[in-house]
Amino acid sequence: MNDSLIKADKELRDSIKLADSLDKFYQLGKYAPENNNIIKEASAKYFFVLLKVTQTEPVSGKDELYNYCTKIQEISKLGEDLKYRLMDEAQEIYLASPAGSLHNGRVTARECLIFGSYQEASKEREKYLLQQ
Repeated sequence: MNDSLIKADKELRDSIKLADSLDKFYQLGKYAPENNNIIKEASAKYFFVLLKVTQTEPVSGKDELYNYCTKIQEISKLGEDLKYRLMDEAQEIYLASPAGSLHNGRVTARECLIFGSYQEASKEREKYLLQQ
């Protein structure tokens, strides 16, 4: 990875403070009143949000593709509405970050990935982070 990518990645991670930003959504998922949108609730699940983004590199001026993943969170109930809230929040944080705003970041795809164990989530997250 080149220095500007490493710097942009560090700036993004420093600015996101994802644990705090997503905590309110984690709490919503865990304690939300019952509704028709709940799709999983029996046992704890682990999730992260994956953003596929395009950024313009300052030196080359070329568009580069990157994966940005939120940290892995545990949740007991995750409905469709909450999944979209989590993806919206992650996207807003990325676009407001230095990597998103200074490098003309554009989200091209987003996904909320759900797993039965932390280990599964971590292995999958690692694949996306190492693709870059």
